[in-house]
Amino acid sequence: ATDGVQLCIMQGASVEWVSVDISGDVFYSDTAANTINRIPADTIDRLAEGAYQCGDLRVVSEKLQMMQARKVASSFQSMSDADREALQPTDAPNTMPVIFSVYEGKMNPHVTVPAGVVSDGARLYWTNKEAGSQAGTLVQGSVQPELPLAAPGQAAGQPAPFPSTVLTSEADVAYGIAKSNTMVFYTTNQSGTGYVYGLIPGGRPHAFVSNLIEPRGLCWDGDNTVYVADERSSRVFSFPVGRLMEDAPL
Repeated sequence: ATDGVQLCIMQGASVEWVSVDISGDVFYSDTAANTINRIPADTIDRLAEGAYQCGDLRVVSEKLQMMQARKVASSFQSMSDADREALQPTDAPNTMPVIFSVYEGKMNPHVTVPAGVVSDGARLYWTNKEAGSQAGTLVQGSVQPELPLAAPGQAAGQPAPFPSTVLTSEADVAYGIAKSNTMVFYTTNQSGTGYVYGLIPGGRPHAFVSNLIEPRGLCWDGDNTVYVADERSSRVFSFPVGRLMEDAPL
């Protein structure tokens, strides 16, 4: 952790949104690269220690790195015991801290100019501010997705997208995002009106607010209130999102 000290942890990206999860990992959407990225908590710790600067960090494809690791492991397993013993020590592995590009538009059809991104520690959610009716207005993935197997007829070494699920595609454009215990909220504009929708994964979107102009930023207070910034009206509004039961926020 940075312990309250101002610290640059990333530079050189067209960042639309940033959020942090309970493990300390930081996520951001890069509209120019068309990616959802993760800065691991241990990378931030090493930056805070002063061993590296943010300009030293490279953005690497988590998928391609996992594929390379699987290839090396497979090659090692196919060797005989004698061949393994004959291997000469090589250079130490590269331990430079990195930023992972997790969901990439060039591989994943559910990333089209990502906007808001939020994590609950296990699952990752994002909105798309272009072509949401085709790619998904609101999409769910994993914080650390497993490497998918090659699809039938696909070359084994050809990258396949990390699994992701479209939660709704009812709006072509969406912006801000927030996650409560059970619901995901997002902002959008439709027919000249600004909305805040919420949905439980597997359900249909419900309009919590429908009288805004250009709603953008969203956050949940950890209880029963969500806050939304309306860019055009230069105001911040709060609205209740309810409770499941006493002392159990939605």
